[in-house]
Amino acid sequence: MYPDKAIILISGGKVGGAEKRFARTYRHLSQDDPSFCLIIDSDLYEACLRHNIRLDLSPNVNILEPWGRLAFNHPVYKKLYFVKFARDCLSIVRNQKIRLVHLVLSGAYIGLPLLHLKGVVGIVSIVDQGLNTLASRFSRPIYRYILNKSKVIEALSEDIKTRLIGSDFNQKHKLDNKISVSPCSFIELEKFSPNAKKENWICFAGGFRQVKNPLLFVEALPKIISAAPEVKFFMLGKGELTQKIKARAKTLGISDKLTLTYTETPEKFLAKSKIFISLQTYNNYPSQSLLEAMACQNALVATDVGETWRLVDASTGVRVAANPDSVAAAAVYLLKNPEILKNMGAEARQKVLKEHRLEIFSKYLESLYDGVVKSRHSRESGNPS
Repeated sequence: MYPDKAIILISGGKVGGAEKRFARTYRHLSQDDPSFCLIIDSDLYEACLRHNIRLDLSPNVNILEPWGRLAFNHPVYKKLYFVKFARDCLSIVRNQKIRLVHLVLSGAYIGLPLLHLKGVVGIVSIVDQGLNTLASRFSRPIYRYILNKSKVIEALSEDIKTRLIGSDFNQKHKLDNKISVSPCSFIELEKFSPNAKKENWICFAGGFRQVKNPLLFVEALPKIISAAPEVKFFMLGKGELTQKIKARAKTLGISDKLTLTYTETPEKFLAKSKIFISLQTYNNYPSQSLLEAMACQNALVATDVGETWRLVDASTGVRVAANPDSVAAAAVYLLKNPEILKNMGAEARQKVLKEHRLEIFSKYLESLYDGVVKSRHSRESGNPS
């Protein structure tokens, strides 16, 4: 049996929550079903291997190689990068007679010519809580065309669906009836579990970008330290705000209490920490780092935005306003009430084990694929869909 469905996963080497989720989903789906193939760029493929996502052991993996090694570092080359990948992807889909393409992340742009092929239908996934691709001057026309042309728009959360429905683009094209919302996200549960002995550590994990609000975390630390001087703080990540974070920590006199590090093994920190703080601007649901911290039995402090309540409720943590005083007060409350903190951590882990599993997400995707394929067959045979 030859592949009939392709997941197209392009991201230029970056491995965030979405990259890990879809790479693992492909591995799971393809183990017993040869109708799936994966199209992935070489940088992301290698990054997945470093994260122990063994795509080299999976069937039907097509690796796209860029021209040279400049990749995304040069604006002109970046455009050529996408042009070459689009051409290579088109060749794979034609040669393998693939009929369903699932476009993820930058794969949406690569998939532009594919949706013009006769008999090919598309699903596009949106994981960006802020819908920044719809606002970007460069990507907006392409991305909007992809959304309009795709059979299904797969949204990571209800909040994304609401934002998309409220967008000016939807007012014109009426996409409501083809938006599907994922029932969950998931993590690699085998890797993320708590240490028997927890330390007085508080963690923040994520890209050091404005939407993640890492500087808000730093601003809250002096008050936490004043109430609990024994606590150590870890910020796991990297990004454009790294130098500002270091400078602000120095100004506040807390550099000796704060460790900034990038790691591909966050479980080593989360397994020992007691509290995890997530301060995203739009939505903390379903943050990969937040789920990883929950699985490691961390009590939670998170900004009360979007659907954060779906993960952070009265049993698992404290939702707060996006200001340093609120963040600090919640953390201090948990530190001063160790039994509550311990119980919240235990409840957080159970929530992930029950509600956020690979099997749930995979079954959801398979049902989407089956629906699209049946609709296509019905249309090709002349029957109403």
